[in-house]
Amino acid sequence: MKRSEINRYLREAVAFFESFRFPLPPWAGFSLQDWRAQRNCQEIFDCRLGWDLTSFGSDDFLKTGLTLFTLRNGAPGYVKPYAEKIMMVRDGQVTPRHFHWSKYEDIINRGGGNLVMELFHADPESSTLTGKDFSISVDGVTRLMRSGERLILQPGESVCLQPCHAHRFWGGWELLDRRGFQGQR
Repeated sequence: MKRSEINRYLREAVAFFESFRFPLPPWAGFSLQDWRAQRNCQEIFDCRLGWDLTSFGSDDFLKTGLTLFTLRNGAPGYVKPYAEKIMMVRDGQVTPRHFHWSKYEDIINRGGGNLVMELFHADPESSTLTGKDFSISVDGVTRLMRSGERLILQPGESVCLQPCHAHRFWGGWELLDRRGFQGQR
């Protein structure tokens, strides 16, 4: 990907976050010269805070990719056993299936459209999918899910995922009808 494309995607993300009144810290826009002038910013580097624009090794960022900004992240020597990230998922842009070895993850749809999540029960110790049914918490309400079932988070909704919840997600306008069937708008 060309640097001009990366810069454009970052500008689009900043504008998107601002449209939902989610301002980023001042250092989110620092130039190389700004960084060189800074003192006492080691936590930003040690905890890997800041921008991440990835295509997950694919050649098509708009098809398989993600833009995120890490605001908080735990690391050895820092008393933060959690992370806080804001992400921009474009319509149809897929984040590949993955799970986290030990962390729980709250995913909150702050706005812009629906977030479609395909959820699976996984065994982190063997790195395999089990196919088992499992429970998740959506806005504090427990739901039973079948492995591979899709959850659609509308703006304002959230889900808490455990380490055994493998997930892939994408932005989209998929909806569930009154009977609970998935459809397209």
